[in-house]
Amino acid sequence: MKKIGLLLAVVLLFGTASQSFARYGKSDIAFKNGFSLNLVLGGGKTYGTDTEMDAGDIEEGLGLISGLQIGNRWYFGDNGTFGGGLMVNWFDFGYASRTDDGTVSLASDVAFFEIGPMGTYSLGNDMAIDAYYNLRPTVLVSGAFGEEDSDNAMIYSGGGLSHALGTAFRYKIFNVGVEYVLGNISTAGASNIAKDLEEIGFDAPTIRTNSFRFMLGFKF
Repeated sequence: MKKIGLLLAVVLLFGTASQSFARYGKSDIAFKNGFSLNLVLGGGKTYGTDTEMDAGDIEEGLGLISGLQIGNRWYFGDNGTFGGGLMVNWFDFGYASRTDDGTVSLASDVAFFEIGPMGTYSLGNDMAIDAYYNLRPTVLVSGAFGEEDSDNAMIYSGGGLSHALGTAFRYKIFNVGVEYVLGNISTAGASNIAKDLEEIGFDAPTIRTNSFRFMLGFKF
């Protein structure tokens, strides 16, 4: 199901791009306000893990993080070479999971209205380099369940703030970038077993979002 979703996202991205490429022609679009759409792929050994666990003791993470990022950019001004503005990502989703001996471990973070400053350096010939910071209001779900016994799921969820530092290279409408996401999200029991453990004194975990994420997409 996840692979089908990724395939549909890729088809959507490239289908939209093919209709927009000619419209922009050969004009320099480094500092144009616009809409952005990115497929996200990444990973991080500590992503989705409890902060009580020493990072050095974690031998294997959840694996590939996949997701989608949708946003807008507005420029306040430029001098033809450098420009500054505001980046807002309305929706930024990431998901990773791993199965070991019949147990599925998972984590997913969703950021809404993440916002921050952005700077752009124009290389000319419709090429540009962006750098940015985003404050990410984040909802996170993490936990584990048995493949054949999902009723005994131990799931936690919570909300808080995470952060992203990133850079990207753009050519015309095409965008390739990388960002580092960091921050810890406090959670509470979201499944019956997790709630029962809290009632008898077991603290809900604080979950890491730390991960590198690569973006492939478009800025229109």
